[in-house]
Amino acid sequence: MAFRWDGRRTRFFFQTRPGTYTDRALITFLRALRRHFRRQRVILIWDGLGAHKSGRMRTYLAQQTHWLRVEPLPAYAPDLNPVEPLWGNVKSQEMANVCAPDLSALRRPLRAGLTRAVVNSAKQITGEFVARPEAPFPGAAMEAELRAAAGAGRAEFLDATRLAGALCHLQAEPRTARLPVGLFGASTGAASALRVAAGMPHAVGAVVSRGGRPDLAGKGVLASVKAPTLLIVGAEDHGVIELNEQALDMLGCEREMVLVPGATHLFEEPGTLEEVARLAGEWFARYLASP
Repeated sequence: MAFRWDGRRTRFFFQTRPGTYTDRALITFLRALRRHFRRQRVILIWDGLGAHKSGRMRTYLAQQTHWLRVEPLPAYAPDLNPVEPLWGNVKSQEMANVCAPDLSALRRPLRAGLTRAVVNSAKQITGEFVARPEAPFPGAAMEAELRAAAGAGRAEFLDATRLAGALCHLQAEPRTARLPVGLFGASTGAASALRVAAGMPHAVGAVVSRGGRPDLAGKGVLASVKAPTLLIVGAEDHGVIELNEQALDMLGCEREMVLVPGATHLFEEPGTLEEVARLAGEWFARYLASP
């Protein structure tokens, strides 16, 4: 199932073949898929199938970062995968009670079912994945469900997917393609900003976190960040201060941590948000060169 970053023009690609899908077969499919998305960046979200994580697949994906970014679905969450209800729809209708003598006999009802489901029921089938046509990818419904299923510490990858999609859109627009980009994230959004900065190092010039949880990005991501990063934390935000100190040590880029006197986690105290704005503005002015 293919979705634009803004939720428009849902598309479906499928291929029938005998046997199981190996990493070689999947690589062949991805090469064919790329021809459908020429000059476009693609974010691929898939499950934990062994072929998705093999050495051959990892090597191939490492060579495709100029157009393809991969994010995993959380474990044991088939209800978050829009392909699952699609298969369920087909198996309950065209494939119901089919007893084919061989694989070739399965191809006709399979293709007919997939075509019918996509043409007639695409919006209904993908309704939980893209909450509404105007909703930003991947949809508020899926985000809320994922947070409940996996916890906020693991769910921020979808926020990062949404942010990366917006950044890719900016890069594709001639009017904004050459503008320097700085990312500002608060709370778990800081981890999302750092994920995008690590995955798109040539597109992100600086990052600012305000009262954030950069530790949720993970040690590997933090070590990969190249953009200068400023961590702003309230001096009274005990517990979060320690988490930011740990993240600061893991970052492999130019970084700095600033405590705002008198501020708690939400920076509700008078003058604290103004101080955040000043610090962030100075950081971006320092590191975002003019185009």
